[in-house]
Amino acid sequence: HCAQELHVKINKSPRPKNGLSPSIGLYAGVPVTDKDGIFEDTIKKAEYFSSMGSEKIVVSSEVKELYESENQNNILDIEAMKALNTREEGFVIALMDYTGKKWHNADFGANDLSKDLGYSKSQLYRKMISIIGKSPNNFIKEYRLNKAKQLLHKNTKTISEIAFSSGFNSPAYFSKCFMDTFGILPSDYMRLYVN
Repeated sequence: HCAQELHVKINKSPRPKNGLSPSIGLYAGVPVTDKDGIFEDTIKKAEYFSSMGSEKIVVSSEVKELYESENQNNILDIEAMKALNTREEGFVIALMDYTGKKWHNADFGANDLSKDLGYSKSQLYRKMISIIGKSPNNFIKEYRLNKAKQLLHKNTKTISEIAFSSGFNSPAYFSKCFMDTFGILPSDYMRLYVN
């Protein structure tokens, strides 16, 4: 319920000019697992859902069930929310885990995703459009750009170094993609929002 109210407030406010677009991902899980710290696995999966870049609140099937059992008089606002089923959750988690390991490699692309996730190119394309709303190539590019933006905030590398370490073969192409996605050049972004 809080996420829905926050989503409404975010959408009513003017969009920031810094290319940031807030997104919300909700996942339910156990507080402690045998391998992770407190809610570590749950937080990681919620971050995966929020990093899908959806305009909607992305929730796990368990969160949807919990919400509906606790709020029987309130129905999920399906215009504002995207509830994933367990298969879709598994796909998103596998996709994000795999992409998280390979994004910095300039040779990593949609062919690698389809091969290593066990889908044909057309199956992967349809599945990603259906669940995430992006083609595999656009997803990879946006993933890299978001990681690059995080690296810009660390302020430990030049823009060229960040471009190459984010899987881009050319700093000029990186700057063009950054501008197309966030509406600002990386150099201007650093000047205005970093430090």
